[in-house]
Amino acid sequence: MTSEREATPQPGYFHEALGVFSAVAFCAYNWTFLVFFWQLPSLVLSFDADEIIAFGAYQLMFSFFECLIITLLILLIGLLLPARYFRRNPLVAGSLLTGSFLILAAYFRYLAILSAWVSAAFSTSLAAAIPFVYGSFMFLAVLLPIYAVLLARQEKVAGLVRKFVENLLVLASVYVLMSIASAGIVLVRNIR
Repeated sequence: MTSEREATPQPGYFHEALGVFSAVAFCAYNWTFLVFFWQLPSLVLSFDADEIIAFGAYQLMFSFFECLIITLLILLIGLLLPARYFRRNPLVAGSLLTGSFLILAAYFRYLAILSAWVSAAFSTSLAAAIPFVYGSFMFLAVLLPIYAVLLARQEKVAGLVRKFVENLLVLASVYVLMSIASAGIVLVRNIR
């Protein structure tokens, strides 16, 4: 007798790669929108509307290529890892790796701001603690991806991540359409 898991067809690897791309796109495009809208008040004071639109178009195009590169790197990591860790469930493992890389990037950004603030505001005795903080970053850089891959093996976590990422596929298609439109804007702007 076959179990329910064996009876349901498993999605192909291309579908799994699209899921990883949608998780990466969710993080990258939302960060792009955050930065763009954070800079928008100063852009309005300095540039015309068409220059602001072109600025946003360049950011969206860069985000698209960034998503492609990061997705390919995550899938390459999946090919290098043993099959039981990644290839059994690449959508979940890749999405959790994306989340761990996002946490690492935010933590690294925090460390960069902290080290600049500490070295500018305090004496060298407090600034001597900065290597310890960067050491904790390196520890997290090793620990978080391993934890993400191991967490992907849990069935409840895998189910929740799979549902969330499959819902992100629609949003990722909107992001890709926006990137195509922004490529058109950049081409028209550079031709004239």
